[in-house]
Amino acid sequence: MLITHLGLTVRDPDRSRRFYLDVLGLDGSAYPEPWGFRVDLRDGFMLALIRGEPAGAELVRAVHFGAALSSAGAARELRDRLRGHGVPEIEWEDADDYVGVKVSDPDGYVVELAYEPRSRLAFAAAPNVPSPKNGDEALARLLAGNKRFVQGKTQSPRRDSVRRTEVAQGQKPFAIILTCSDSRLAPEVVFDEGLGDLFVVRVAGNTAPDPMLIGSMEYSALTFGSILLMVLGHDRCGAVEAALDVVTKGSVPPGEIGAATAPIVPAIQAVQGRPADQLLDAAIQENVRQTVQRLGQVPTLAELVQGGKLKIVGYEYDLHTGKVTAI
Repeated sequence: MLITHLGLTVRDPDRSRRFYLDVLGLDGSAYPEPWGFRVDLRDGFMLALIRGEPAGAELVRAVHFGAALSSAGAARELRDRLRGHGVPEIEWEDADDYVGVKVSDPDGYVVELAYEPRSRLAFAAAPNVPSPKNGDEALARLLAGNKRFVQGKTQSPRRDSVRRTEVAQGQKPFAIILTCSDSRLAPEVVFDEGLGDLFVVRVAGNTAPDPMLIGSMEYSALTFGSILLMVLGHDRCGAVEAALDVVTKGSVPPGEIGAATAPIVPAIQAVQGRPADQLLDAAIQENVRQTVQRLGQVPTLAELVQGGKLKIVGYEYDLHTGKVTAI
């Protein structure tokens, strides 16, 4: 039997555990958690039974109504087993391309267990991965996720109700990402990570002149044990373009935009001798380098780096290809 990642809020997790494992006969093992029960099923799929007051009588369905059986015969066998346990059927359907039965669990959720011919890959859950032990492993994990993103093979891991329940108890992001506010660059997406994996600090131009920004990164490194800090710029950065206009044209940004461009000016000045058609790209990369250098001089972060507890790197994201490249 296959089942997707599901999370149900139930009044009595132990009663629900017995219903799903004993009555429905799902193939798996249950483990007590502070919030209820985690039921690990075959092929890495999970069911979370969360202690609380059910929000409604309809099951929140993930992939194909929550569950799928391996064959039409397995679906019919389950129907007969349910009848033997006296579980009332809400609806039963048996067709050439679909066999399914709807039942009601102890808290009134509508649970549909069904067989429908389709690839098992449609139900594949992203594999659990061990937490990286050092900055090099953390970087390798991010780059592997970015490779999947570029190739269109993302797993979109740890974004389900089970993960939401886990991280509600506490977070332990393995990496800090200082990146631009640009809407086209979302770290959890481009690195194919999930809830609680990344501590993201975003500001136009991916700089860190403000103590609040530095303090945010220090907090993640010291409190959560994040072992990688990546400064992530991107091509065609509007903040760098605006700073370039300040330096080369003497323009004055309106409002408070100057607060975002001012930290980038030193990077512009450092590469000002480059040809005009290369100046923007050179400034974007130099801005990342200077930000990495400045962060490495922050006493708290420098101590972590020297102790082998933090790695600081600079990368650039390509808006067209989706690939990140070391600076």
